[in-house]
Amino acid sequence: MNRAGVWQIFLLHIIKPDYYPKFDQHTYRAYQYIKSGKIKEIAELKNINNFYFDTYLPFIHEKLNDIKSQTERINRISKMDRALFAFGKFLKSGYAKLLGPSLEFEFCRRLFSSVYVNDKEQFSNELNIYLAKNPENVELAEKLLS
Repeated sequence: MNRAGVWQIFLLHIIKPDYYPKFDQHTYRAYQYIKSGKIKEIAELKNINNFYFDTYLPFIHEKLNDIKSQTERINRISKMDRALFAFGKFLKSGYAKLLGPSLEFEFCRRLFSSVYVNDKEQFSNELNIYLAKNPENVELAEKLLS
């Protein structure tokens, strides 16, 4: 793994936090799980910078299309950074391993979509649709997002 790439990306974030999100092993792991349902490690990447600019940055920016204010973009990127970091760290922890197969990909993906909701008292539409079909997960979603 090219550690210099992570530091270069962090420097870009410091210079322009409304455009460049942070990126590290935990955000990579979370991104891969959200996109593929598999836990992958950053050490598997051949070129961190290519992945960041070609794949990860567009993934983050598609969540920012409706935001014009620089301050709001910084806030939204910061929320996503924290959410991905925490989720990626969780995936690496023993707790995720304890859940094993019960860590259902579709539930986690939809749960993560609620991080972007402006009103903290509501779930995203995507999560609401999922919970309507899987009511046994409502209590867990409420606990995780409270």
